[in-house]
Amino acid sequence: MYDIGELIVYPLHGAGIIRDIAEKNIFGKMQKYYLMEILTEGMEILIPIDRADEIGIRRVVDRSTTKEVWQIMSEPIGKINQNWNKRYQENMEVLKTGNLLKATIVLKDLMWMDQQKGLSGGEKRMLTAVKNVVCSELLLVEKMDQKTILDKMQTLLFSDDEPTP
Repeated sequence: MYDIGELIVYPLHGAGIIRDIAEKNIFGKMQKYYLMEILTEGMEILIPIDRADEIGIRRVVDRSTTKEVWQIMSEPIGKINQNWNKRYQENMEVLKTGNLLKATIVLKDLMWMDQQKGLSGGEKRMLTAVKNVVCSELLLVEKMDQKTILDKMQTLLFSDDEPTP
């Protein structure tokens, strides 16, 4: 159970704060909900408390994990599946886990591919979404704005000669 004011992550949406815990009648059923505000988007989400674990809600990572994010962004690109449809499905499965480090790898790969080869429409939307998810958590832990975070990622990713997968 999380408390009001706690920082949490909702996979596929990003990090935010629990603004309230309330019992609501939705679709004829009384349930307790977290009211979460996604800070980077100003969006509010109702999360059924009894489904929070199933959805993948978790606490925001600590600073040692964000250091690993920066390390991942500076490492060479790994092997990237060349079939965009299969790659999209694999990336979506990773993002659903809510794991920040795995999401960072997806972000890094998509950023690199966007710069080098371009992305399909679906992958462009995924790139935007994963940027928001990763940045929302870094924003809370690192106390940086989104532009600074993305600039640092660009610098780390493209600082050397362009890596090839």
